Amino acid sequence: MRLFRYALIAVLFVILGVAVYQTLLWFGVWGNPNEAQVKSLEDEDQEIAFIEPATSTDDWSRLVTAVKLVQQDWPRINPSLPRLKISLDDAFPSLTAAVPEIVLSLSTSGHQRLRLRWYKISGEHDAASWIRKLNARAHPPLAIVGGATSDRALRVARALQATYPDPDQPAPMFLITTATAEKTAEETPLIEEYPKRSFRFSFTNQRMVEAILKFVQQTPNLWVHKTADPQTLAGAVASMIGAADPLHELAVFGSFLDLRPPSYTMHAVYWEDERYSKDLTDLFRKEFEKRYPAGRFNDQGGIAYGVGDFSSPAPLEQSAVGTFLAEPIAPHSFLVLPTQTVRMRRFLINLRQSPLDARNLVVLNGDAISFHSVFRDRDVVWNIVDLPYSLVFFAHRNPIERAAGFTDSKKGRQDAADVFPQRTTTGTHDILLYRDVLEAILYAAYDQGRLLGDSLEVRKRLQATAWYQPPIETAKEDFARVCNPRVHTLDPKVRTFFSKKGDRKRDTGEHIVWVKPSFTEDRVDRTSTISVWSMIPNTKGDVWQVVKPSPFPVDYNLSR
Repeated sequence: MRLFRYALIAVLFVILGVAVYQTLLWFGVWGNPNEAQVKSLEDEDQEIAFIEPATSTDDWSRLVTAVKLVQQDWPRINPSLPRLKISLDDAFPSLTAAVPEIVLSLSTSGHQRLRLRWYKISGEHDAASWIRKLNARAHPPLAIVGGATSDRALRVARALQATYPDPDQPAPMFLITTATAEKTAEETPLIEEYPKRSFRFSFTNQRMVEAILKFVQQTPNLWVHKTADPQTLAGAVASMIGAADPLHELAVFGSFLDLRPPSYTMHAVYWEDERYSKDLTDLFRKEFEKRYPAGRFNDQGGIAYGVGDFSSPAPLEQSAVGTFLAEPIAPHSFLVLPTQTVRMRRFLINLRQSPLDARNLVVLNGDAISFHSVFRDRDVVWNIVDLPYSLVFFAHRNPIERAAGFTDSKKGRQDAADVFPQRTTTGTHDILLYRDVLEAILYAAYDQGRLLGDSLEVRKRLQATAWYQPPIETAKEDFARVCNPRVHTLDPKVRTFFSKKGDRKRDTGEHIVWVKPSFTEDRVDRTSTISVWSMIPNTKGDVWQVVKPSPFPVDYNLSR
């Protein structure tokens, strides 16, 4: 009995001790054991920190695919350089709290490793906290990769600037992926928030708008107008020739869209809770007025916010639709909808009053809509029967690169499991952009097969990154990519990739996607044509060239 009493007392003391420990832990006396920690780094190794939200699994997967593409292409594009080796053993750890890691090295670099690690942003661990932890480690990272959105890029840039205030001292570089805004809400340049150390691999909003409207100017058949009956048209022309009355000729001339010169109108609708939307609207207005001085810009006003389901617009969106439809849609009209795909869909699906109205519009967007939406997920997200509009939008890289795995067919032979890259209907633009980031940093970080430890020297080498694109006569998409004159023997006229401030320069891989619906009389067909266009620099001026395998026909609702 006495032994049982002693045992019970001991158990109670243990329970009490655990309770006291948990209470002190709760109040942070010994710190938070659940607080995420950065991984250690050996002296000869360097680290690239990928700082994006914990929900960015798809982005990490595409980054892994880009790494494998770089390794596959390395011997072909860099025959004089040491072999590139990668390890993906820890790229997809079983524990979600673990830090995923990709290890890269050159065959001549010995024990030196370049470690690409994903530090996940969450409610408890924001980008600034990760940057502080990385700085507190004895060996800070060589570079930070991130900034998929402009707001996120701004937060990372400001956290880096607060941690490394002197731009002339060694510090991590900031490799911005797809943030496109030129300026912040305070009207300061985004690229200068972390000056001299920021490098943007996407194009800016200004460049996207310029490229889209240049493509529009060079492509007069964007509108799917109903062509006049040939016999009727021939009779009209004959009556004009035989008539002596100029008023009669003018009346006949104005009766046919095919005969009279176009008058362009641009409408714009933007969402006020989305800075990207307002910025692009302002840029489209300025660029339209410059390129079409006789045109009319119609600002439809802003929508304060838009919270709706997949197909039904929010009340404010519905009000904007009603305002837009108050007047007939004139031929040769543009509609700028610079917002995410779901908001565009809600607006447009409630906009169409007749096939003629749809055929009078060309819808313009920046890069907020993705190729995935209009092709891979088209039956649900962008069904041409519901959205029979000619649509033009921007891509920072080629979304249909066959060498990266793209196929325009959902059917056919399945690839074996060990075949790389696997054939997919998913766009390849983001994979190729990540490939640009990886190749640029590899060329900058390695000198004569050895991994550099001086971040200032690596920064200089990265600034020298260049863009190689073959002449238009021999242009092949697979060969359009970044290079570096410190590594490669290049034509002295090769185009540098970054401006002095770090923005991506023009004519370094702009792409346009054009979705064109088909009509039979006044009925929308269950087909469209998708084409992708690349801007090729030329001595006679930039030329838009269609990218193979586009244009290709696209069917909808085949399972219905």
